Amino acid sequence: FGPASQVIHTVTQMKPAEKHENDPLQIAYLGNLDLDRYKSLVQIGSTLQEISPDLKLTVYGKIPDQKTQDAFDGCAGIDYRGFVSYDQVVQIIGSSDILVHAECFEDFYKKNLRYAFSTKIADSLASGSCFLVYAPEKLACTEYLRRHKAAWVVTEPEELKPVLEKLCTDKAARAAYVETAVKLARENHTQEKNTARFQKILFDCVKKD
Repeated sequence: FGPASQVIHTVTQMKPAEKHENDPLQIAYLGNLDLDRYKSLVQIGSTLQEISPDLKLTVYGKIPDQKTQDAFDGCAGIDYRGFVSYDQVVQIIGSSDILVHAECFEDFYKKNLRYAFSTKIADSLASGSCFLVYAPEKLACTEYLRRHKAAWVVTEPEELKPVLEKLCTDKAARAAYVETAVKLARENHTQEKNTARFQKILFDCVKKD
């Protein structure tokens, strides 16, 4: 907007969990299902089925409408588990091999979600699990994660299958960004550091007056 500014990030209390690889891999999306996110989630689920019939995207969240329910029901690669409590969210995030965040690729959402930043991103970064983001370029979340090399970021539909194939077959690929992600969470997404940043901003404002 022009004037100098600072960012206060969303915070997380998540800690990296001890990992035990699942067979088949546990791939999970947890969060809001509004804003036609189901379209990208179904693409992911369908692509996983092309790679292996054993692979599915497990989805947790509240179904917003019938079109989302119908889309999930019609996709063999979606395992919809419903809405869960935050305590369950923490457990699922910690035990998953791959965590997914997705946004719709239609032009309306590209424009209106430009500055959106999901609250679950901080939890995913801190979890110690592989983090995959499937969303258009130039969104705040995709630019942030790419800039810090903290997640596998897929911004074109044709890139989705090659990346999923790599992640599902290569343990080293899944681990590639985990250490960076955890460090980023500790640097930008803890309550202590964000509280300190906000206090400094307020103190600096008072001094200027």
